[in-house]
This record gives sequence, C-alpha cells and structure tokens, in this order.
Amino acid sequence: MTSWLHSCTDDNKDNDDYRCYYIQTGRLISASLSVMVCVLALLVIVVYKKFRFFTQRLVMYVLCSCMVFALLSLNNIAGDSLECTAKGFFRNAAGLSQNLWIICIDVHLLIVMTKPSMNHYHLENIYHGVVWGLTIVLSIIPLIGNHYGHAGMVFGVG
Repeated sequence: MTSWLHSCTDDNKDNDDYRCYYIQTGRLISASLSVMVCVLALLVIVVYKKFRFFTQRLVMYVLCSCMVFALLSLNNIAGDSLECTAKGFFRNAAGLSQNLWIICIDVHLLIVMTKPSMNHYHLENIYHGVVWGLTIVLSIIPLIGNHYGHAGMVFGVG
C-alpha cells in the first residue's frame, strides 16, 4: 500500500491532489530560501575575511554542503535512469557531507574545550579526509546494488 505522498512526483502532472501541489511548492520555497541564506552567509564570511579563522572555515564548509544540497533540491524533474541515479548520488553525498561537517564542528569544539593549548590547525586536513572519504564510500555503496533512483518526490536511495 503506497501513500499519497509517493504519488506526488514532478512527472505525474495528471495528479489533481492539492496536497501534492502544496508539498512541492513548500519544497521549492524551502530550497530557495536555503540557497539565499547560504549565499548571504558565505558572502559575509568572505567579505569580512572571517575564513582566516579555523572555526569559520568549518562553518563555511557546512554552508557549502548545505547550498549544494539545496540547489539539488530545486531541480527535481524526472529524467532517464542515469540522470536520476546521478541526482540521487549527489543529493546523498551533499547530505552526508553536511552532517559529517557538523560532526567535525562538534568534535573540534570538544577538542578545543579539553585541550585549549593545543595547535588545532593540523586537524583541518584530517577533517577533510574523514568527511570526504566517508562521503564517497557511503555514497558509492548504494551504486553497487543500483539503489539510487526516483523515490517519491525526490531522487535518492529508493
């Protein structure tokens, strides 16, 4: 039994269900606002040269991941299976990197609080290795079983 939410796809234009229209409109508004906020925050970091500070660079990495995820959420037009697989892969990778960067910020705050005299700048390369390594590995795993595809209103692991 499938719910009405799974029938709300962009390629199902015959669906007269008002709930689908409101969900799709809300998704587009949310993604558009996310992109605007990320661009504004990135501009503030760059204009005021806050990227010199390590913690601000970590925030900048999260913002970039959020912006990529939001941009991928704007275009949800169904296409062929290769396009659908690519969108699912990149949405999954952007979401994973976003969450992993937040975990890195948490770990960094813990390290700063427990060892304040330690030089923390060498950790940036470790954070990049962990975030991008895990993101690539965890995004490639669904490719093995061909699990990316059209999953209701979004492209992702279906």
